[in-house]
Amino acid sequence: MNGVVSAGALDQRLQHERADEVPDGAGGLTLVWQSLGLLWASVTPVAARTARRAAQDTVQRTYRISARSQSGIRAGDRLLWRGHVLMVVAVMPRDAGEIFMHVDCEEMA
Repeated sequence: MNGVVSAGALDQRLQHERADEVPDGAGGLTLVWQSLGLLWASVTPVAARTARRAAQDTVQRTYRISARSQSGIRAGDRLLWRGHVLMVVAVMPRDAGEIFMHVDCEEMA
């Protein structure tokens, strides 16, 4: 996506979540995902490849998300989109004015 992003291009609704560690009651910690809200973005599939994990073939998909920069997304967060869990790998400004950003994600199977 080069040039200006129109508001109409941000046509996909995503749930933004961030991991938090909370006491588990037994002296340890457990990981929970806290909702940070909804955002509108464009979602573009980038690549898919087969990987072998635990003696099973799996498909790893990557996506590029374009959203407004003030959405507060950072690496390690996750985005929920149409039943897909997308882990945020990298966040970078999309334009010099930093109005929009690119978010690279990997789908968790």
